[in-house]
Amino acid sequence: MSEEQYYCLTLDDCALPSFISGGKPYYGTLAEIAAFMDALKSDDRRQDVENGLIEAFEAFKAGNEDATHSVAYNETKLLEPVELLGRREYALEGYVWTHMNVWDCPYDMRCDKAEIEQAWFRADDAAIRCVRARFVNLQCKGVRNVWRPITDGMLWGYPHVLVYDGPVFRSRFFVAEAREDTTNVSNQISNLPQIPDLSGICDDIFGDG
Repeated sequence: MSEEQYYCLTLDDCALPSFISGGKPYYGTLAEIAAFMDALKSDDRRQDVENGLIEAFEAFKAGNEDATHSVAYNETKLLEPVELLGRREYALEGYVWTHMNVWDCPYDMRCDKAEIEQAWFRADDAAIRCVRARFVNLQCKGVRNVWRPITDGMLWGYPHVLVYDGPVFRSRFFVAEAREDTTNVSNQISNLPQIPDLSGICDDIFGDG
């Protein structure tokens, strides 16, 4: 069990259709969130857009634990501390799967290797099972049935929640897979089938497209 404090950071959900607004929770440590904020600050294309988010984080670091920012046109608390109940790691070699986007359109995906981290966080009386991943040579199949690598120039989700350092592609944060009973977390960690739900990560690649 890690002694690091994890937080829930809610951002705009870029995978929702353009006529719908909503938030998406991301889970990470303060150091991981700080690295994300630094990436936004270093991106000339995002500085003006994300000023409110960056300012809220600076206020949080200065001691304002109730700092807020705008999510889906509503003021939302920037960071909520969450309790880490447990975690596990495993690797999948030559992994192939199909991602269904918000319009139920399929994307055939594959990678040479997927290093999977799953974590359980307490939220109210439930456990949120979450996933993040590090991919080697992540690819999707195009309309002409040709496999092509996913690169940082192909991302349509929230900026900088994914990191590309070819041929490695990784998610900075944990994203939710499922909501479960907290009383059975230990059994879930030991016996959960190694078939991760990577939809939350793929949504950060393709957005609502």
